[in-house]
Amino acid sequence: MKPFLLIGLSLLALPLCTKAQYSGEAVKLEPAQPRPGQTITLTYSPAGTKLAKAPAVDGVIYWLQPKGETIAQSFTPTKSGGLYRATLTVPDTVQAMALAFEAGKTTDNNGNKLYTFLLYGPDGQPQPGSYASLSQVYSASMYYVGNEEKDIEQARRLMDRELALNPAAKRRYLISHFYAFNPGNEADRKTMKADLDALAALPDLTRDELESLSYFYQQARQEDQSDALIKRKEQAYGKTGDSYAAYQNFREQRVSLTQKKASYAKIQQEFGKDPEATTPLQYIYSTYLNVLADSACWDDFNALVKQAPADYKPMTMRAYNSIAWAGAEKGENLERGAELAKQATEWAKAQVTAPRLASDYSWQSDKKLRKSRQYTYGLYADTYGSLLVKQGKAAQALPYLKEAVTAMEGEDRDINERYIKALAQVDLPAVTREAEPLILENKASKGIEEALKAAYLKRHTDESGFAAYLARLKKTAAEQQKNELRERRVNRPAPAFTLVNLDGKVVSLASLKGKTVIVDFWATWCGPCVKSFPAMQKAVERFKADPNVAFVFVNTWQKEPDKQKNAADFLAKKQYPFNVLLDDKDEVVAAYGVLGIPTKFIIDKTGTIRFKEIGFPGGDDAMVDTLSMMIDLANEPLN
Repeated sequence: MKPFLLIGLSLLALPLCTKAQYSGEAVKLEPAQPRPGQTITLTYSPAGTKLAKAPAVDGVIYWLQPKGETIAQSFTPTKSGGLYRATLTVPDTVQAMALAFEAGKTTDNNGNKLYTFLLYGPDGQPQPGSYASLSQVYSASMYYVGNEEKDIEQARRLMDRELALNPAAKRRYLISHFYAFNPGNEADRKTMKADLDALAALPDLTRDELESLSYFYQQARQEDQSDALIKRKEQAYGKTGDSYAAYQNFREQRVSLTQKKASYAKIQQEFGKDPEATTPLQYIYSTYLNVLADSACWDDFNALVKQAPADYKPMTMRAYNSIAWAGAEKGENLERGAELAKQATEWAKAQVTAPRLASDYSWQSDKKLRKSRQYTYGLYADTYGSLLVKQGKAAQALPYLKEAVTAMEGEDRDINERYIKALAQVDLPAVTREAEPLILENKASKGIEEALKAAYLKRHTDESGFAAYLARLKKTAAEQQKNELRERRVNRPAPAFTLVNLDGKVVSLASLKGKTVIVDFWATWCGPCVKSFPAMQKAVERFKADPNVAFVFVNTWQKEPDKQKNAADFLAKKQYPFNVLLDDKDEVVAAYGVLGIPTKFIIDKTGTIRFKEIGFPGGDDAMVDTLSMMIDLANEPLN
């Protein structure tokens, strides 16, 4: 875990401590002890941060409340000299706040700690709930405020501080309290159980409290107590179904169309009037549209769309895109698929500049919301363009495919490749102009390189000349990527671990000291993990003769009774020669603060984390090259 020294020391102060700032010195507030409802002036000094050389910066402030939604607010500070200033009004309902700043794709979030501040009352003391609000920033709400990893230790310190000042807060902020534990740690589970038992003994628990306590009992691996609380809730408040479980069951059902229709009708009858079931009902609706399309029941399909409430529109368009893409991949129903994709694309494009909706997530800043909408538009435009290409309409497809590349900021190599291949059909000489930047920015694929070769050979006859030309491009790209990766390096101790691999051999991080270690967290159910494995196999092959490099694949977050067999069967079926370690208790994934998988850590020879890579952007060869660079740079001295 990251040591947050400034925060840790602040929390050891006396109860009357009036220090408002809990992380970083780059941000100052006036007044220093802000209150809800007040107008404040913040001053940001980027000197010494990632944004020190940025010509301009934007900011986002997250207004925090432990029993409500996080509210994100974008702002553009005014620059004066080397400082940035902004004036903002604190909402009346919040208890704390956290800030980050960005310029382009570079973000200063204070090393994943954010710039965090308490809010105060008229007596100069922190508002009740202030520490609990900040605690969530480092546990349950990390994702919402743009951080990549949890810090359970920091969350616990903050929550302990809240409880010291407000002992009754354990019940009031029980979700914040229990998220400040690591259920993968045995000592934490014991403490959780003791606190859960004390709260569960209270006679007047609300329905929401019973549901929350049941959930955390599950996290603490106390299934019997969890089930007992569900029964207690049903006795006190009546038996209600689980709409999320209904969605999972509906999605996984493999039954006849008649049975599926009956199941959908039953779900609507059971949950149709339950406001808590809105989200799962929309997903069930979208799934059912796909079922009807697969069965070519277009009359029922159109009737269902016509009857859907207005707020189901995003799910309708999501289903349209899914159905259209499935047809494109199979080469089936291209005309109908193109019509569905066109509607989805036109809708998504209009949404990019549309005002915020009540249903939009409050934790998304305006900038993030716009980017999310652009991303959706990019996906839908790519689907529509791909269908047009399959219909022999490459020229008509080009504007959509180009806009898809732009909307995705070139980050999806598969989308980039589809655009370049379509361009090659229409205007081969233009491929050079469009493909070169993608290669220079490390956003190309083999297919793009092949299209560039075809364009080159249209003008030249010497293949060796193309090889030299491509090598120059890739060399420039590699140098640029290395410089960018150097900026991304981190410097913190890797949490120790000792696990057993599929052969029953004990493997510890200590036993690998002296090697550069790639730790890849994954699960058999994780689509992006599985999609990344051909690339990881190539990476393993590239370094298999290097005794100073070791790959370990930590299988985690599995629910199967026999986790060893589950992982072994998967590897046998796919024939991957990976050294898989079993994180049976999910302790290691928690220790590394992983929020989503796949996540890879590159650890240097001294046991220090140097790189962290989340997700899989596509492009096997590009991923192997990136990993290779990280491995090379891992042991390079920091400047």
